[in-house]
Amino acid sequence: MKMITVILLELKGFFRKKTAWLLILFLPLGFSYFTFGLFEGEALGTKIPVIMVDEDQSLYSKMLIDLLRQEPYLEIRESDLEGGLLDLQENRVEGVYRISAGFEEEIRRDQIPELVSYTSSLAQGGGAVGEIVISRSIRILSNARAANIIVSEGEPEGTREDQEALWQKSFEKSESYWEPEPLMTLSLEEVLAEQGQGEGLENFGNFGAVSLLTGPQGLVIIYSTLFSLWIFYKRRQEVRSGLYKRQGLIVGKAFLYTGKFSGDFLFLTLHHTLLMASIYLLQGNALRGNLSHHVLLLLMMQVILIGLWTVLSKFSIGKEVLVVGLPIGILITSMISGALWSRELLPGALERLRMIIPQGIYLQGVEYSYLGETSAFYGIVTWGMGLGIILLWIGFRKESGGEVN
Repeated sequence: MKMITVILLELKGFFRKKTAWLLILFLPLGFSYFTFGLFEGEALGTKIPVIMVDEDQSLYSKMLIDLLRQEPYLEIRESDLEGGLLDLQENRVEGVYRISAGFEEEIRRDQIPELVSYTSSLAQGGGAVGEIVISRSIRILSNARAANIIVSEGEPEGTREDQEALWQKSFEKSESYWEPEPLMTLSLEEVLAEQGQGEGLENFGNFGAVSLLTGPQGLVIIYSTLFSLWIFYKRRQEVRSGLYKRQGLIVGKAFLYTGKFSGDFLFLTLHHTLLMASIYLLQGNALRGNLSHHVLLLLMMQVILIGLWTVLSKFSIGKEVLVVGLPIGILITSMISGALWSRELLPGALERLRMIIPQGIYLQGVEYSYLGETSAFYGIVTWGMGLGIILLWIGFRKESGGEVN
């Protein structure tokens, strides 16, 4: 009963003023309208659109495209290079991948073929798609290499036709080992993009100011993190005024802490429910990936942010830092996390740092949801929930000490 009373008081504290109702109701509507107006040209949906430019027009280049078409989360389109780069510039696709002439010949000669990727800063999933393209190419290359080894170690007196038949049989046998499950999966750190190659393509590397943004998901997590500061300011005011300590003496430390967390969690849940309803129902749009995944990621973020603000509320922080420093800090960490531009543009050290930043954890989960990597997605959610619980535990341990100077 004590805990329920604390929860109700916590929720009442958020809705005490009429302006709070207006903010909670109209902020999600205004944000979603602005965001999806800004990204009106972006291809939204459950599949990632990419363009393949087949300059080889061979059996193996067509095999690579067919393998990519089998990926349930990719939408493969074919075009020439100029048309593909135009679609990339106008943000209709995540990337353009060029299969250079001589692709099949180089594979047959046991050499590494050339694949060129063209991406923009808007392509949040571009690097991961590049990994898939390369891994499927390596599948074909490894099959050919196995066939070359078998033919080279075979009977030398066989005719040219016999060697060709043996090569094809060996290739098909090697290919069969990849189905129904691959022998292994490939994970690459980075796929480098090459832009502006060839005559008449120099203008395709120039993107407008909106290209600094990675997409709606980046703005969603920045907005959500900034909105959650409401919890921090409210909690800090309670601590400084002594209200928090007096409440703890009445209901008990554990009941108060759990009730405060539950009230804050319900408050953010209400806000995110209105945000998702505005995006999916009122705006008629959808975020890429599974809706249930987005809901789970936002719930995870709520735990992390409540834990973070609870810990920070125990520290003595000047008014300048409160008013200016925290919002700027959120923007800086959002930049590091890849919310404002592709993380592949960041130095390697900063890219690794993002996995301990709430926004970075969220965006990594979004990327795994794009690609249908279910096990990796739930791994990220588990990591985020664990980080949130650690922060909540630290906040609870500091309860007895009040503010920390």
